[in-house]
Amino acid sequence: MEKIAYVSVHDKTGVAEFAHGLTELGYEVWSSGSTLKLLRQAEIDVEEVPDSAPLASEVIKALSGGRAAVEKPYLVAANLYPIAKIVRQDAFTLEELPDYLDVSNSAVIRAAARSFSDTAVVCDPADYGPVLDALREFGGLPEERLRALAAKAWGYCSYYDATVAQYLSPSAAAALPPELSMALKKVCDLSYGENRHQRASFYSLSGARPWGLNAANVLQGFPLNLNHYLDLDCAFELAAEFEEAACAVVKHRSPCAAACAAS
Repeated sequence: MEKIAYVSVHDKTGVAEFAHGLTELGYEVWSSGSTLKLLRQAEIDVEEVPDSAPLASEVIKALSGGRAAVEKPYLVAANLYPIAKIVRQDAFTLEELPDYLDVSNSAVIRAAARSFSDTAVVCDPADYGPVLDALREFGGLPEERLRALAAKAWGYCSYYDATVAQYLSPSAAAALPPELSMALKKVCDLSYGENRHQRASFYSLSGARPWGLNAANVLQGFPLNLNHYLDLDCAFELAAEFEEAACAVVKHRSPCAAACAAS
């Protein structure tokens, strides 16, 4: 196993500490762009980028078994722009989207996840600590940990791609296509599902601007469960039928009363 790590991240939370930990373990750290600049400012020993080709493309070749200007890294730490947060900004426009689609790092993550049998891919800063702990204790990561990291990376890329697809075609679900991928972001955990022994969480479409229940706040009272949210959705849809200010009373997803007024 070559002690080589490629580090290129948009979310730089903890990356300097992670890279420092890798160098203490004898790893040769490769980086590029703003991550390279940050690591050098933190006085971390980072290898120079080869002049022959962009480093990311050479890393992809190495991970894919091709001839490359660099050796195959054992560890890849990479992540992408938080596209879901970016596209839901009020001032964001379609013309800006290509500037935030990181094709290079996305390909690096996929190439590393494809080589899950002998490559560790880390796309979540929360995994830096556990990965370093495992490297210190065992010298490498066990097969099940490599698979788990790869699965997380594929899920991360899938979420990213689905968010972009939803933004480009927000009415795709309404068209009932033969295949449909959805990116969902957790809004909150519920106290329980339909019954007390069931777990449940509330999700919204990734990248969508908050509205309706997605934007609602619980002002007081106990935590809500799934049944409460179903009642709230029914009441919200009923009140939205009126042009004037309106309220609705719902029990067990059945409207019990409704009223409207000028104010």
